[in-house]
Amino acid sequence: MLERAAAATGDPRFTDALEAAKSYGFDKEFQRTASRVQRKMFGTDDDGYLVQVDFLHTRGKLEGERRRRLSVREACEVVAAESGYPAPSFKTAVDRLRKQYMARPRQRRTGL
Repeated sequence: MLERAAAATGDPRFTDALEAAKSYGFDKEFQRTASRVQRKMFGTDDDGYLVQVDFLHTRGKLEGERRRRLSVREACEVVAAESGYPAPSFKTAVDRLRKQYMARPRQRRTGL
């Protein structure tokens, strides 16, 4: 579309816009590229859930007057059960949270 507009009008702004789109990868697989760029800029929708997982894993869940640190799987189970994390099943929710949490860079996991 931008190529046609540039050819039809001769306006260099269309050529500049086309070059910018190509540099970001928007000239191919637009939706996938847009999602990737948006995640890079703003984080994922699951960041809030992952912060909860990190808290339970690194600081622990309050049990009585003490905190007990949970394993990553336990923390994911608690977050999935208590937050209403959207997934087709509880197992899917736990597995998805666990994979996302484990894929995060280590320094970010403990200092969210």
